[in-house]
Amino acid sequence: MMKKVYLLRHAQSAGKQAGQRDYDRDLTPEGERQVNNLASLIVKARLLPEFIMSSSSVRTRRTAQLIQSALQLPATQVRFLDSLYEATTREWIQQLKQMPEGLNTVLLIGHNPAISHLGGIFAGRSIDLPACGFVAFEFPGREWKEFAVAGVELTQILIAS
Repeated sequence: MMKKVYLLRHAQSAGKQAGQRDYDRDLTPEGERQVNNLASLIVKARLLPEFIMSSSSVRTRRTAQLIQSALQLPATQVRFLDSLYEATTREWIQQLKQMPEGLNTVLLIGHNPAISHLGGIFAGRSIDLPACGFVAFEFPGREWKEFAVAGVELTQILIAS
């Protein structure tokens, strides 16, 4: 059995406004267009997640909601975690290892540099995801708690235009 992990950097976000927390930055109209284009690529490539786990920041939340809606994934299959806003790669991996065992395909949505660094660790080479960059990995295993970086294989990269 193969488990699939997809990583997505949030789409293009607005610049920080005076007095605004970085956490509260939203997507630009271009960012929303990017997400819609990426959703089409995901469907065409048959890289459909069963579950989405995302940072709870405004821009990652909006990216996740647009993906969830476009892929017609039930809202119950999306989880937003405050702890993922500035999470380390170790924290992302810990969350991945706690995924429910009935799931085989998970999409993680986060921020740079952490999400690109996580992809680089999985791929064994440097990866720098642009806004709305998506990368797919597979690893052999029956249970998420067995997840080990050593067995991960990069299978696809999608970049929304």
